[in-house]
Amino acid sequence: EAETLLAQQQHASHTIEQSSQVKFLPSAALKPLAWMPIEDLVVPSVEDQMPPSPTAVNPKATWSFSLRASAATGRERRSYSAVQSDQQAYREDRERQEQLLPHLRAGLHLEAQRRQLLLRGGLELVKFREAFTPVASQTLRLRRDTFLNPRTGRNQVDQVIERVERQTEYFPSTTQLIPRVGVGYRQRIGRWSAAVVGDAGYAFTVQRTAYRLAEDGAVSSDPGWIASQPGFELGASVDVDVQLTSRLSAGAQLSYRRLGERSGRLDPLGSTHSLVEFGASLRVQL
Repeated sequence: EAETLLAQQQHASHTIEQSSQVKFLPSAALKPLAWMPIEDLVVPSVEDQMPPSPTAVNPKATWSFSLRASAATGRERRSYSAVQSDQQAYREDRERQEQLLPHLRAGLHLEAQRRQLLLRGGLELVKFREAFTPVASQTLRLRRDTFLNPRTGRNQVDQVIERVERQTEYFPSTTQLIPRVGVGYRQRIGRWSAAVVGDAGYAFTVQRTAYRLAEDGAVSSDPGWIASQPGFELGASVDVDVQLTSRLSAGAQLSYRRLGERSGRLDPLGSTHSLVEFGASLRVQL
């Protein structure tokens, strides 16, 4: 019986097959196993003997890069600082005559992601717009009316002094270039992904058209009313993206930002600025 088992094991040593691969083992290696039942004999495959690759252990361990183009709009909120009692009327006139219009923002950012960690950096161009409507000015105008007098049959000229009210509306604007960097967390579920990002930027004014009410009641267009370098601003955003193709995604974004000082050297009123934005974006996987 032992010889029969040995003959079976010698035959099996030439034809053992596991995971579609044939193993050839010398007969001498099987002699110590002569009394082991054939069903207990296990030969490891090549895959079992190879060390696992890093990608198989953690397929998200490497960095992935993408390019995001975005556009957004929103409305700015401005609060003037506390003033002395003799400036209170001036502050109220400014608040009544100045209206902040929806602004426009366009950005291009490079994103890097590893697991759920998200890094973002890029440039943004922002255009802030306002409407400034000072108190209407009144002037006296002499008007001459000519008509035919039916009794005399001659033309008669009447002179009338009338009060004319003139209303002028101005549209100040500011364009800023803002380098911005941020860090956040992105989670993907199927075709959808959501991210929360905190960021910081530094604003440079590249264009400014200023119209402001001076303390003497005149309208001034000196650019010194608007800061040339507003400085740092902080923000946070929530992004939701949907994957359209293997490389292209579209998304929506809701952001809050705390802006730097935008009042210039000529403005006697200090101010704080914040805004809420809603935008859309396209992201391309690199």
